[in-house]
Amino acid sequence: MSLRTRKSVEKIIEKLKSKIEHFKTNLEQVTESTDNDTSSCGSFQDAQDENFVEDDEFADERLDNEDEESNEPEEVLRSILVLDAALLKDKRRSAMDQRGKSAMNIDSEQTQMIESISLAQMKTNGFDEKHNYDEGTEIQKFTDSNTMVIYENIIRNCKMTGTPYLDPDFPCEVSSLAHNLKTLPRSLNYTWVRADMNWNPSICLFDEKIKPNDIRQGKLGVCYYLACIAAMAERPYLITRLFHPLQYVPEGCYAVNICDSGEWRTILVDSMFAIDPTEEPVRLAYAKSAGNSMWISILEKALAKNFGSYQSLQAGSAVTAFRSLTNAPSEGFKIPQSEDSVPLLWNYLTCMLQNGYMMATQSKDRKLKDPMYYKRKGLLGSHVYTVLDAREVEVSQGVKEKLIKLRNPWGRFEWNGDWSEGSSKWTEDIRRQLPSDGKNGEGVFWMSLSDFQKYFKFFSTCKFHPNYIYNFIKIRQTRFVPLNASYIRMKVSKSTKGYLSVIQKEQRHFARKKTMKYSYSYTRVWLAKLDAEGEISQIVTTKFDAQHAIDIERIFEKGEYLLYVETSWNQGHHTELVVNTYAENEITLKEVPELKLEGKKILEDCIKAFVRQELTKAEKENNPLVHVEGYKECSEMVRMSSSGLAGIHFVYIQNKHKELMLKECIEMSAACKKKYQLPDSFKETAPGRLKYEVPPNSEKIVVYRLKSRGTQLQYRVVSEVPPPQQHTRKPSTKASK
Repeated sequence: MSLRTRKSVEKIIEKLKSKIEHFKTNLEQVTESTDNDTSSCGSFQDAQDENFVEDDEFADERLDNEDEESNEPEEVLRSILVLDAALLKDKRRSAMDQRGKSAMNIDSEQTQMIESISLAQMKTNGFDEKHNYDEGTEIQKFTDSNTMVIYENIIRNCKMTGTPYLDPDFPCEVSSLAHNLKTLPRSLNYTWVRADMNWNPSICLFDEKIKPNDIRQGKLGVCYYLACIAAMAERPYLITRLFHPLQYVPEGCYAVNICDSGEWRTILVDSMFAIDPTEEPVRLAYAKSAGNSMWISILEKALAKNFGSYQSLQAGSAVTAFRSLTNAPSEGFKIPQSEDSVPLLWNYLTCMLQNGYMMATQSKDRKLKDPMYYKRKGLLGSHVYTVLDAREVEVSQGVKEKLIKLRNPWGRFEWNGDWSEGSSKWTEDIRRQLPSDGKNGEGVFWMSLSDFQKYFKFFSTCKFHPNYIYNFIKIRQTRFVPLNASYIRMKVSKSTKGYLSVIQKEQRHFARKKTMKYSYSYTRVWLAKLDAEGEISQIVTTKFDAQHAIDIERIFEKGEYLLYVETSWNQGHHTELVVNTYAENEITLKEVPELKLEGKKILEDCIKAFVRQELTKAEKENNPLVHVEGYKECSEMVRMSSSGLAGIHFVYIQNKHKELMLKECIEMSAACKKKYQLPDSFKETAPGRLKYEVPPNSEKIVVYRLKSRGTQLQYRVVSEVPPPQQHTRKPSTKASK
């Protein structure tokens, strides 16, 4: 063997040894952390909840039936990619136009302070230039002024007494750690420690730089939250805007801002944290920093207090977590699995990243016949990772490879296949094609898109725009008609790209309350454009679903709108909603309670407007949503029906004849008799059988409220057009004297 060949072989052997050692280290880390880190343990609830990560220890008590809408890729790209391409093109122009703007509707029960924070001020701590945000853009920061008054009083009292703050509302007790000790028994062993200078002489709120790699997960299955926080830490202003103050406080009291179910709240917490005294060295039991900072522990404690306990945070959806931490609309995207869908997947991924959106991704279910299947590859099943980048590299002349960059929120244990740190795929030329020469931090790795498609199944995308204006109102309903419907006037002063959302209280709030069974209720959301006289002229869009948030993403033209929100509440202990807008330009919202009494008329006006626009559209496009039927007996009668308005099926009859009466009977098929609800003004003569009359020169609208999404009604209509009555004088029956 020549000297040159021998050196080549030795080099290959050294690479293989390095890769084997890397693989062994990863396996040891997983073994050591099996009892400590539970985020990888879990299973999906069902096919509709694929963005929900659940911990094994919590599997018997499903706290959060997250069912954010998981769109099929083909449908998503048609509606999203075009609009997002426009958003990307206009990002700089939009940022310049929005300087100095901030808007907020003030809820009557909560006074909000809104600060505009310049990105020029927030650009420290490693702000990433690739997002193309203008430094003059101002970020909204929401703070509850009433809570801040309490905060200032606490700090003042602590200074006077010389004692640090202890939170009476979230005490240092087992109840704050767990509400079900059967599923989290180790909480009984924990004690509490004050995170102060005595605990760590170098302690601080934030280190010199906020770094995603500093985040360390503790003994709590919250990988879905930490993956989102790690994505936010790439843009430190998203983290710092949640805190007050922005430095270590000897008094041990901090204010944290959280967007809870669409409503910004300021939560006060102390600096007491749980530890496991049996560990050596003793460390904080839950989320912590690899350095001296304590912001991640404080943020996790504020979330735990908001939901009632640390255990309440276990298992959940990154889609909901992103919204809670940023107020931005977030969506789920099911990763297509076929080879033919690779261009579709790549287009979605790169479009979202180029727009500067934050992303997380979820690995497939770990419950396989071989429990070590994922771990041998350096992955964790049913685990959430932060998506950092996606690049296409040229591996040889004319041959390209699509790569995706991910981070494990554990801060360790990485993919060990192709394109991992020790992979032979890397060359100096390929490294030069990537940022930072393709080098990774702790827990960070590259992998090919084909491998990614094999092991991952879901994206969670947060559509945060630093220059967008957030505005919300809270609306209160009841279970009973007509008080289960709300009417909101929406004013758009200038045409704008943006989002409109209707949000139900997050299920996580009710995890501790066994007597309060809570699941998301079906909600109908219709947005109608108003004309100059305030009448409904156009149905802009409609949605019907039972999920935490219903989002409408579009370009809102200048003008006034009416938003109709009707909820079929399945429980009575919480019937509140939050309606919010998030847009380039200011959009105002105002509830109009007096319209509840006109609900029937508004519903009929919406149906008529929908019929007009769809029939007009059908003439142009030959694609009608309204089915039109005439009557043999009379050409001046017409029946129209449709399920095109989300959540209802209507039958609309017009009788323009001057004399003839129309009598009809709708006979519903047996399979559909329990799938709808009729308004009180209509009474069925028998289950599934409805009779009605339409007098001359009048109209009738029959509304079937559907009980679930995707319901199709099957029925037949029996019609009768009797001849006009002969109005002849009847002879007198009085006897003559």
